[in-house]
Amino acid sequence: MAVTHLKNQDINSFKKNINIKYNSKIRILHIEKFMNILILLNYLLIYYLFSVKKIECQKRKLQFNSSLLTLKINGTGNMNILSNKYNFFNNNKPDQILINDTNQIQIKNEYNFSDSIYNSHSYLYNIKIIWNNDLNTAKGMFYGCINITEIDLSNLKTSKVTDMNSMFYGCSNLSLLYISNLDTKSVADMTNMFRNCQSLIYLDISNFDTSKVENMASMFYGCSKLNYLNLSNFNTNKVSSMASMFNKCSRLKSLNLSNFNTNEVSSKASMFSGCSQLTYLDLSNFITNKVSSMLPCFLDVLK
Repeated sequence: MAVTHLKNQDINSFKKNINIKYNSKIRILHIEKFMNILILLNYLLIYYLFSVKKIECQKRKLQFNSSLLTLKINGTGNMNILSNKYNFFNNNKPDQILINDTNQIQIKNEYNFSDSIYNSHSYLYNIKIIWNNDLNTAKGMFYGCINITEIDLSNLKTSKVTDMNSMFYGCSNLSLLYISNLDTKSVADMTNMFRNCQSLIYLDISNFDTSKVENMASMFYGCSKLNYLNLSNFNTNKVSSMASMFNKCSRLKSLNLSNFNTNEVSSKASMFSGCSQLTYLDLSNFITNKVSSMLPCFLDVLK
């Protein structure tokens, strides 16, 4: 009887162990199933967030392409873009401002627009400014922006702009300027447009429509590193002043202005002064009938 009793106990214990293992197995299977569901949900969430982000990026890209102004600054320090004497950005408030593609500055009317960026973001490297409408003026747009090294205006709408006076005046560290697509068909004033852009080596303005421009005085004044200029498509029929136009362009080696119509020009004073490395200059079609001042037009030229 004792032996039989022990055997029954063993059998019961064995059954109990089997039930525990079986139940544990079921629990493990349930846990694994639950974990798999969690992993699946996690993947779905990641996919959803990625899709939303992708759509947002696409929307942003489309919006940027409508009219995009990109400013890039290398180094540190205030960029001075929003506090120049022409108050360009106060008078032409953008629709959006993005800092390094992430932080968006809200544009409000109740506080000074310049202060919202100038004081809060002293060490900016990449700014995107967006307008949905065409600009009416570009006068002094980047005046005195000494820290900017690259400006991209490839998609900026300027078909209505009539004034580009001092647009890049004093951008002394600007070395890359993308303006080949700039619409200049309505511009009448390009005075001081690139004045003292001392770091510009190359400038593509071959597509500029200058048919309405009346003033080109000091347009390239002080562009001391500029070594080549293609002005073959320049229409100067209405230009009245070319005074100091190329003054202090000390690295220009050749300049072909044979296409220039100077019938209306009354001032050419200091036009080529300081062009000390100029070895080729074509003025074959220059007319000086209305010119009242030319001296010292060729000071330091062709020595």
